[in-house]
Amino acid sequence: MKMFKSYFLPLLALVLLSTACQTDNAEKTAALRYIPDDINSLLIIDVPDLMAKADFEEIKELDFYKKFLLSAANEKPSIARILEDPAASGLNIDEHFYLAMKVKSTNGAPEFAAFVAPVQDKDALEQTLSALDIQFVPASQNFGHSTLNKAHMVWNDEVIVMGIGREEERIHDKIESFLNTTPKNGLYKNKNLQKSLKRDFDMAHWLRLDPFLEGLNNDLLSAAVGLSQDDLTDNYLNSFMHFKEGEMEGETFFQIKRGVTNDLQLFFKDKVKTNFGRYMPGEGLGLMMTAAMDLKGINQILIEKHVKGLGMQRLEEYGLSFEDFVRAFSGEVAIGAYSRESGEAFPLVILPVEKEKRFNTLLDFALDKGLLIDEGKGRYVLRDDSGNRGFSNSPGYLLYKNDMLYLSDQREILDEIASGDYERGGATIERMSELMTKNIFSVFGDIEWMSRIEDDFADLPFACLLYTSPSPRDRG
Repeated sequence: MKMFKSYFLPLLALVLLSTACQTDNAEKTAALRYIPDDINSLLIIDVPDLMAKADFEEIKELDFYKKFLLSAANEKPSIARILEDPAASGLNIDEHFYLAMKVKSTNGAPEFAAFVAPVQDKDALEQTLSALDIQFVPASQNFGHSTLNKAHMVWNDEVIVMGIGREEERIHDKIESFLNTTPKNGLYKNKNLQKSLKRDFDMAHWLRLDPFLEGLNNDLLSAAVGLSQDDLTDNYLNSFMHFKEGEMEGETFFQIKRGVTNDLQLFFKDKVKTNFGRYMPGEGLGLMMTAAMDLKGINQILIEKHVKGLGMQRLEEYGLSFEDFVRAFSGEVAIGAYSRESGEAFPLVILPVEKEKRFNTLLDFALDKGLLIDEGKGRYVLRDDSGNRGFSNSPGYLLYKNDMLYLSDQREILDEIASGDYERGGATIERMSELMTKNIFSVFGDIEWMSRIEDDFADLPFACLLYTSPSPRDRG
């Protein structure tokens, strides 16, 4: 992962921060025609759109750009030179840039990743490489290529491809094969991708979900839930990002086969109904997420598809049923990340309880099995298998109050909630109150707060992180 990060964070800085005059009717996809159709993850950067929103000379003075430039200089002088003046380095900044990856499954790193950009002036590109004493074969010899440490770069008159992969020997052939892409075997012809390109965005992420569903292809689950091989292929996720006045806004859409969506719709409610802001402190809250799962719908699927089996029998042995879980909780959840005087982040999870009788059945079971320690007044402590409090070195505390179950590894925040003596509202809660009731999934994060917790967020020129997902019933 460090290898991928060291090469491509500077490259992302390049595509975000280059400059050019926008040409509304310009063809922006020349480099896309060199990307083969076995790619299943593609980040698309609309460079002209981004450049119309910023002045490059001003951006180069920003702290976060200097940080990226310094990182690039330490890792690869060639990347730093391109970052300093991409147009003078021969790249065409009037078109889209791409980060293409092939992922085989959800396990491990991508098989390979490639940065793909259009070339405006091949001679200027090669002059840049020569000035940096990089050994390469010029494009006059069929195509240009150069092997850097754990990376391979190729180019011709129209495009440059720089790639890295887990197998260095094979990555050479794979990256060079980009230059042999034809309309027949190119990703450009993909209809879902073409649909994505018609939308307005500054950056877009196109993802083919096939490798993430491959676990369903050859096991009993696919048969149990009635999914065919056709159902599990050509499903897509499309995300679009926009930079607006110090913020980055994003939206995500799915194109899922009907055989999957018929059941998928039962997994989610239409929106979050609980106003979680009433039940959680606002002080120190820098990141918040809410979601609305439909537990009854999930239970219906399990019944209809006959998936219930051994696990349900085991519950019955303890005098429980799956319905106890389904009816105990509403399916909605809120997760908050806080930072107080110590400066370290800690979580707060809130689960609305729908049926108190069912919840008490689960609670009695956990107490009887020694999974919880009852401290009285709705307070509990989690125990791990060894009988110690909490999990490893992180204690787990629970509070049940006003039909809400709270979980955290910090006792103090539950003390505040139990007493009712805490600061309500605040910027994060106010912003989330606008989002959560309109979506099944919402996230809001304050970048300044996040930068205090994680250095990678420091100096980013955005005020917040915002992500929402509407109900599947509302998606196109």
